[in-house]
Amino acid sequence: MAFQTFIGLFGLKPPTKSMQVTACLAIISIVLVEYMAFKSKGFIGRLKEFTKPIWIITPINIMEVITKPLSLCMRLFGNVIGSFIIMELIKACVPIFLPTVFSLYFDIFDGLLQAYIFVFLTGLYLQEAVEESEETTDKQKKKIKKASKKNKKQAKAA
Repeated sequence: MAFQTFIGLFGLKPPTKSMQVTACLAIISIVLVEYMAFKSKGFIGRLKEFTKPIWIITPINIMEVITKPLSLCMRLFGNVIGSFIIMELIKACVPIFLPTVFSLYFDIFDGLLQAYIFVFLTGLYLQEAVEESEETTDKQKKKIKKASKKNKKQAKAA
């Protein structure tokens, strides 16, 4: 993804300037996130996640699955198209030295920053999808505590 932003240094249009490319990148990342969520929690466990904290919020939790890739796509596309338009305006107004300086910022720094943000947010979505909820860990702790008490009683009886 970072390489795609460097293409602008050579006078070519970056592929992420296209909405289709950014949408595909976002869809791929969310498919990965959902796959890992279903893999780590199981089919029923993942479906139960949609009903938390209460069942009435289920439609909002389902919409969240759609809005995450949409926000990734729009963020990347908007920033890339914005920097491309600004660079074209600078090239049209001052065609000599100034575009080179701004190209270093928009094509290198801003492109790497957007790639980093995209990957970082995908990582956050992955972590959120695979982490155990507090309710689950509390239930597990109670089960472990009950089992240890039971084992202590059995050890005393023996």
